[in-house]
Amino acid sequence: MAQLPAILPARSGPFLLAWIIQFIYLVCPLIFVLGCVVNALLPLTLGALITAFDTSSIAPFPAFGASPWPYLVTYVILRFLASSGGLAAIRDALWIPFMQ
Repeated sequence: MAQLPAILPARSGPFLLAWIIQFIYLVCPLIFVLGCVVNALLPLTLGALITAFDTSSIAPFPAFGASPWPYLVTYVILRFLASSGGLAAIRDALWIPFMQ
């Protein structure tokens, strides 16, 4: 906690820049939590996809229907977000001003 003033400038420099840095400092932990949620949803989505392919008349989630396409698209999006080019790349790109 002693390093917080050094990381988050209150009013040193341009006012807008200080707000942007503070916003990024708060967004990065949220991206980390979102990554944990995505990792928890991946097996559930894969199970729903397999169920949709296995039994075409029963919908695992009624909101998506019995077609396997919504499950497949959701699984692909979640896999992209969980990969190193998804949320991790966004977090790393936002964290660059703190690393310099």
